[in-house]
Parts: sequence; structure tokens; C-alpha cells
Amino acid sequence: MVRKWIYAYMLEHLISSLCEKLNRPFDKEKNQEDFYTLTLNDELTFELKEQYPGFYIKSDIGEMPDGSHEDLLIHFMKANYLGQGTGGSTLALSPDTKRLMLVLNIGEDTNAREFSDHIETFANYLDYWKAYLEKYKNTKR
Repeated sequence: MVRKWIYAYMLEHLISSLCEKLNRPFDKEKNQEDFYTLTLNDELTFELKEQYPGFYIKSDIGEMPDGSHEDLLIHFMKANYLGQGTGGSTLALSPDTKRLMLVLNIGEDTNAREFSDHIETFANYLDYWKAYLEKYKNTKR
């Protein structure tokens, strides 16, 4: 029980430090699923949660196109291979398979600088995959 509290405190502190550095507001209230929300701009919003050990970040990339898109899913699997196309994150489908997500697990021994680097890398890949999915949808119309 004590260990869970420590991870929750660490995550709140890391997010708070990052928001202060970026001059962004930080709402310390968690959502129904016990995630903190971090908004960098209108298009980049993350949900963060402590896990044991470490932390978990997820973000919505967008809605999957209707129909069968094996080529798109194969491309996602190739990107996931050894984290080469995701910066160590993972492309995943939501439980209902209607939305594409980007998720990242961060180790427990992360300091503020490393956490900031993880967020920056995650944001860059999130931005890339959002644009990729949008471009894919536009070319398949």
C-alpha cells in the first residue's frame, strides 16, 4: 500500500514539475479511470497513471477508418517492432477497436529530466501518427 502511494506522489510531482517548466496548468484531479490529464496544446493531450512499478501514458490518435484496412494494421505492427517507429511506445487499438492509441510505459527510476524527455518523444510520435492516420484516411476516400 505504501508503495502505491509513493508512485502516485512521484507521478504527481513529475507532472507538476513539467507543467511548471512548460508554463502549463496542471489539474491534480484524476478522471474516473484514475488518470491525470496533461494537455500540451489543443491537439496533444495525454493521460498518465502510476503503475507498479513505474508510470503509464496513453493518448488517442484518432478513429480507425471504417472497413478492412489490413495494410494500415500491418504498417502499425511494423512500427511497433522493437519500438522503431514509435520511439519505444506502442500503437494499440482501443478495447472496442474503433480508435487508435499510443501508449508508453516508463520505468520507476525516472527523474524529472528523463520524464520530460519521455513526454517530448511521446508527443513527437503522437503528432506523427495523428498526421499519418489523417493522411491515410484522406487517400482512401
